[in-house]
Amino acid sequence: MEQWKIAAEIYNQVLLKLSDISYAGVEIKVVVNDICQCMVDKSGQRIIVDEKQYEQPAVYELSIQVVFEGCDTGSLLQAYGEVAVLFKDEPDLTIEKCNWHGSPGDTIYLEPVIRHVDCNKVNFFDGKYRFELGYKTEFSINSQKATGFKRVEKRDIHGVVKK
Repeated sequence: MEQWKIAAEIYNQVLLKLSDISYAGVEIKVVVNDICQCMVDKSGQRIIVDEKQYEQPAVYELSIQVVFEGCDTGSLLQAYGEVAVLFKDEPDLTIEKCNWHGSPGDTIYLEPVIRHVDCNKVNFFDGKYRFELGYKTEFSINSQKATGFKRVEKRDIHGVVKK
């Protein structure tokens, strides 16, 4: 998979996991709230893969909300609970060939967004109740620009110790 497709694939994997959850009168949507680069490598370090040299991967963070809308609070809370348990038990998303240089894994993990209850929040809009579950994940995008790399020849170094 091309590196620039990772964010879209994360979104698609979340949709796929939620596709079997259905409650009468409940609409479940997935919304990407934000995406940003959260780490910059200023050390100048490089990664060596297959005798080629690459810059460090850029680390990104993606924020996703699962939104529940409907008129029946009981059904909404059941759907909310089922999704919460699903991502509690199975927070991993398998994204083929998304791994950064040198990493053997294809797994990205969703973490719940931890926050305090907002007692002043209004969850009723246009005749429907609305609840949200927030998740975030980090992923890396590799540099596609490689430069040549030669291994240094191993030599014995001898020196004279002065007294």
